[in-house]
Amino acid sequence: MKINLLRYLLTLICFIIISTFSSCQYGCYMVVYDDYEHMENDIGDECTFLELKEGQKVASIGASTGYFEISCNLLNNTAIDFYIEDIDTICDNQAEIDGIVNFYEEQFNTTFKGTFTSSIGTENSTKLPQNTFDRVLCRISFHHFPSPENMLSEIHNILKADGLLIIAENLTPTTGILDPFCKSPLYAEKDLIELVEKNGFTLIDIIWTNKEYIESLKKPNPQKDTPYKMFKFKKKNT
Repeated sequence: MKINLLRYLLTLICFIIISTFSSCQYGCYMVVYDDYEHMENDIGDECTFLELKEGQKVASIGASTGYFEISCNLLNNTAIDFYIEDIDTICDNQAEIDGIVNFYEEQFNTTFKGTFTSSIGTENSTKLPQNTFDRVLCRISFHHFPSPENMLSEIHNILKADGLLIIAENLTPTTGILDPFCKSPLYAEKDLIELVEKNGFTLIDIIWTNKEYIESLKKPNPQKDTPYKMFKFKKKNT
């Protein structure tokens, strides 16, 4: 078991190094936590915003290794079925997902109640079953979609009638400014909301999630980071 744990930790280090020097489109970004306090402080507000409940099915599109979803489930400690969706089989594969799950179960002496399933889609299709999911999450992945209208149609189809779409994105003053890491164009808040609402959804809530950035706004010289927000949309049913 110790050898397997050491091998997995070395793999994590390699992935973090790769993600640091790769584009966010092709690098495998992954963070694992060794204590609840750090995890709660880092992603607790985001996980709460998802409104996760017992028995739900959640599809996370552009989830890479699924580290965020697995961490949220650990904080939530509830039986939820996650589908970890990406187009990159190097980052998103069952072995990597299971490795993170095993690490957390060893680290925190626990057993996950939920499930985590690798799912490979394309840039325009999730290939996930229709009318199945209670939540669809796009965490820092929406700006990668080459045809966001097509993907929103896909998301609309795979959500249940009362399902929610959660989008988390770094925002810019105007749409089209390139992400400094992956060079994909980012959205202005107004344009992002307008695009999603034109394609079958209604905005119901927004939260800021970058605590350091929020606190810096109260100071004479605020950070120059792009604001990071989460948007919650409900599905319109015709």
